[in-house]
Amino acid sequence: MTVTIENDYLKVTIGLKGAQPQSIWNKGTETEYLWQGDERYWKWQAPQLFPIIGKLKNDTMFVDGKAFHMQQHGFGRHTQFMVVAQTPTQVTLALADNATTRTMFPYKFRLEITYHLQRNKLQVQYRVENRDEQAIYFSLGGHPGFNVPLQKNQKFTDYQVELSGPYNEINLDPFSGLARPAQKVAGNQTQWALTRQAFANDAHIYEFADRKASVALFDRKRTAGVRISSTNVRYWGVWSTYPAAGPFVCIEPWWGIDDTVTTDQDFTHKFANNMLAIGAKFAGDYTIAIY
Repeated sequence: MTVTIENDYLKVTIGLKGAQPQSIWNKGTETEYLWQGDERYWKWQAPQLFPIIGKLKNDTMFVDGKAFHMQQHGFGRHTQFMVVAQTPTQVTLALADNATTRTMFPYKFRLEITYHLQRNKLQVQYRVENRDEQAIYFSLGGHPGFNVPLQKNQKFTDYQVELSGPYNEINLDPFSGLARPAQKVAGNQTQWALTRQAFANDAHIYEFADRKASVALFDRKRTAGVRISSTNVRYWGVWSTYPAAGPFVCIEPWWGIDDTVTTDQDFTHKFANNMLAIGAKFAGDYTIAIY
């Protein structure tokens, strides 16, 4: 089942399973911006990542000494959300803990995701509420993939990634796929050209010096592209397939990151996790601008 919101510029379709956008249609140019999924490359389109980002070591975490198991990116993308509010240009979807989620993630919570259209922009807002009798810990974020190229007679290599400012880049261990934040490297190269080889070592993960940051994807003539911006995203991933030539690029705003190579697997110690005290609420947001 899906819901649709639209204005004079964009029409956006969202699936209730995983609260995943399935289409971002530019009405003016009659162009589909969102990757449509293909098992040959990557079957998803824009999954929501919750309550973990990336991988847990051995797909396992411990809370109060008890083992819980989750696969990459958590269960949010596989779970049915419900519509709690909708207007022609805005919809809010919600997920609360249940018996199934508590077998993987032992906390009581409510997650709301709101999609709101303003002109050529899709705003995405997250709200997480702690409904437990103890502090809870989690990560979350987006994983939207965008078609590359966006126009006929263009190639993947006609596009470039644009970063808003200085950053640290965090690498993933090539054997375990876990993060190595202790070995992060400072950088100030704010543009780099797309090549397939650029993703040979998996995703590029950025931690910007200024949390008010953006990551964009444009063709060199700047005739088409997207820019994702936020005031409080902690980490950004930029990813596509390698060596398979998937015609898309994901720009991923994250509040969290993979387990680190040095993790003790205690979820309350997890690097870059978010903690909510009893009754507290988390708020995060990002905006996708379509050009």
